[in-house]
Amino acid sequence: MRWSIIPVAAVFVATACGTPAVDPPSTTSPTPERYFTTAPVNAPVDDTAVCVDSDQPNITEDDYVTYWQTVFDDQRAAYPDQSFPSPAQIAEDKSAEWQLGPNDEVPSGADAAFSNAVCGLPINDGQLHSGVEFRALRGQVAQYGRATCNSIAGSGVPQMWEQLHPSDRAAPSIPSDQVAQYDLLVYSALAYVCPQLADYQGLPVMKDCADFTPDPSADPEAGVFCRGER
Repeated sequence: MRWSIIPVAAVFVATACGTPAVDPPSTTSPTPERYFTTAPVNAPVDDTAVCVDSDQPNITEDDYVTYWQTVFDDQRAAYPDQSFPSPAQIAEDKSAEWQLGPNDEVPSGADAAFSNAVCGLPINDGQLHSGVEFRALRGQVAQYGRATCNSIAGSGVPQMWEQLHPSDRAAPSIPSDQVAQYDLLVYSALAYVCPQLADYQGLPVMKDCADFTPDPSADPEAGVFCRGER
């Protein structure tokens, strides 16, 4: 198995390298108000793929921690000379990570619906060193939806769109032949796992206090947050 690190906004997750999309991704811009409102038609989905998460209840914190313990146990077995976090450290880190997500707001059956939508993507190709296929590993697919929602909660939907579809001709952080794959991940996460974030614009950009007139300290009830001296 060959691992690579593929970003979804600010979240980085370990995954196997898959077959890239054959067709170029769609870069049609959405309306100024909404993003990821339709699924990309050219996402490289294998419709015959089957994922264990697709007919299971939503993952729990225990499922999430167990998933990562399984992944790291597999890495330890394959690379005994390398250093990895201890099981206790992984449990602590992943529990804290889980708590950051919108878990209480995830609708019933959301992880299964998300898994059905993205199961056939190349991101789910491959297997652990032990031989367990990713699609048969509980939590493998569902954790992508949770990670995507966490990224959106941290940066906003427009920023996620901009990373996949840069408007300033800057080099995208994701190769162009994989954009449709990640478009489908984000679309499906917003459609099923965290629909309450579909219009989330992210936190406002913090400005220097000197840019505000009058001085924001003149109205403590305004709730203005800014950098530097007031």
